[in-house]
Amino acid sequence: MANSNNLVKLTGLWKRKSKKDGSQYLSGNLTPTAKMIVLPNSKKKTDKEPDYIAFVSAYKAKQQTEEDDEL
Repeated sequence: MANSNNLVKLTGLWKRKSKKDGSQYLSGNLTPTAKMIVLPNSKKKTDKEPDYIAFVSAYKAKQQTEEDDEL
């Protein structure tokens, strides 16, 4: 791992549980209009494939309003 002095913090991530199937994932805010989601790679077949995949998603208007209300 790189020297911690060279690392740039992007965001904090929280453990979440899917309401749909109970699977766990990580989620956090990148900007006021975008979030990061890290999911286990459910399609992994070999050790050369990643264990997790990170996604960036824009907030939907309703979702952004609800999260602003929580702050």
